[in-house]
Parts: sequence; structure tokens; C-alpha cells
Amino acid sequence: MTTPTLEHRDELDSIIDKLHNLNDVLFPSLVWLWVWDVINTFYTDEELYIRTSDIVWDALITNTPGFTLEYGTEQLYEEVRDWMFNNSLMIDISDMDDQEIAAWTEGKGKTYVQGR
Repeated sequence: MTTPTLEHRDELDSIIDKLHNLNDVLFPSLVWLWVWDVINTFYTDEELYIRTSDIVWDALITNTPGFTLEYGTEQLYEEVRDWMFNNSLMIDISDMDDQEIAAWTEGKGKTYVQGR
């Protein structure tokens, strides 16, 4: 691991500025950033089928569930995961066979992607 430098501090300052600017439309922006990062981690899990990021984003901004970091990052992760499952934005295919997966995604076109 490298020692943090002034350039790293400047980069953090830049990120903070961007988050402050986002607060006008996405408040609190740090929570939104964390939520979107959690959602992006789901796209790396091969046992998940997830709606495309455009669909997930639209669902997130039209059905904002009021996520918070108040109870920690693990709690937020669980809340985001449950929200994704409860809103049919993600399915766990680990216990499904090919027919079940095909039946579940039928008629949805290319609106689902498998984690990578």
C-alpha cells in the first residue's frame, strides 16, 4: 500500500465537491453514491440476474426507498439487496435450473443481465 499524498487529498476534495453539487438533486448524495456502489457489486455476482442499470436507475429514482447509512454499511447492503429482490430487479439463480430461469426472464427481452 502506498502512502497517501497531497494529490490523494486533492482527489478527495474533488469528490467532496462533486457530492456537494449532487445534493441539490440527490440528497443525501453520499448515501446515493453508496447505494449505487452496492448495486454495482451485484453486477459482479454470477448467481444473479439483474435488470439493466438503466431500469434499476429508473426504479431507484421513481421509487426512492429512503436508504440511510445510519445503521452502518452492512445494514444498507441488506436493505438495497432486499429492495432489489422485492421490486423484481434481481433474482438469485443459484437454485434455479435453466427452464426456471427461462420462464422467469421470458418476455423481458434484453432487460436482464447475468452477473459477470
